[in-house]
Amino acid sequence: MRVLTTDVGDRQKLLDYCQFLLNLGDGKIPTDETGCVQIPQQFLLPPNDVNGVLQWVYGDRPQPLPEKGSCSEEIYFSILKQNINYYQDKAILCPKNEDVDRLNEVITSSLPGEPQVYKSADSVTIGDVNSDKGLHVTTEFLNKQNLLGLPPHLLTIKVGTVMMLLRNLNPKKGLCNGTRILITSTSTRLLHGIVLTGEYRGTRCAIPRITLIPSNSRLPFKFGRRQFPVRHTYVMTTIV
Repeated sequence: MRVLTTDVGDRQKLLDYCQFLLNLGDGKIPTDETGCVQIPQQFLLPPNDVNGVLQWVYGDRPQPLPEKGSCSEEIYFSILKQNINYYQDKAILCPKNEDVDRLNEVITSSLPGEPQVYKSADSVTIGDVNSDKGLHVTTEFLNKQNLLGLPPHLLTIKVGTVMMLLRNLNPKKGLCNGTRILITSTSTRLLHGIVLTGEYRGTRCAIPRITLIPSNSRLPFKFGRRQFPVRHTYVMTTIV
C-alpha cells in the first residue's frame, strides 16, 4: 500500500519487489532440494555483505550532532536539522537480536565523543523472606537477560545516537512505543532528545528511567529492569 502511494522514478521496480515478497509468503517461489529460495539478483544490495549494507544505508550520514555549546547555535541547529531529516526514515531490518546488537554497536562506536554507559537495576520477587520456598536469583544472572521489549543491562549512549522508545511514556506528546528519538544530551537521571517521526517530529523530550517488566518472559518468575526504556535503532529486529 505504501509503494502504491509512492511517487518515485523506480516505482515499477518497487512493485516487482512487493510481488516477489507476496509470492514468497504464499509459497509460490520454487525451492531447491534443501528447501532454500533463490533470491533474484536485482533484489540484492551490492555488495551482498553486512558492511556493504551498512555503507549502502548509512554511508552518506551527515555530520554527527556535536555537544551543545561546542559550536555556535547557528551551526548546531543546522547540523541538528540535517540529522533529523536524515534519520527520520532510515533503518535496517534484521531477523536476529544478536546481529542487531552487534551492528548497532558498530555504528554507535563510529560516532565521536565519549559514550555514557548506564547500568540497569534488575530485581525479582523472591517471596516471603521467612519462607524456605522463596526463589533466589543472582544479580549477575538477571543482568545477562536480554529479552524482547527490554533495554540491555549495559546501555551505551552518545550524543547524536538514534534510539527507539520501548514503552508508551506520553502518547499525547508522541512518546509512544516505537517512537524514534535523536539523543541531544545525557545526564544521570534523564536523556534529552528530539522526536524524529510522526506528528510530533522535531519536538523536544526527556526520557526518565522506569521499571520495565516483560510480558512474554520465558523465565519462571516476574523480572523487573529499571533502565531508560530505549534501544538503538539504526538496525532493528523484524519483531519490535
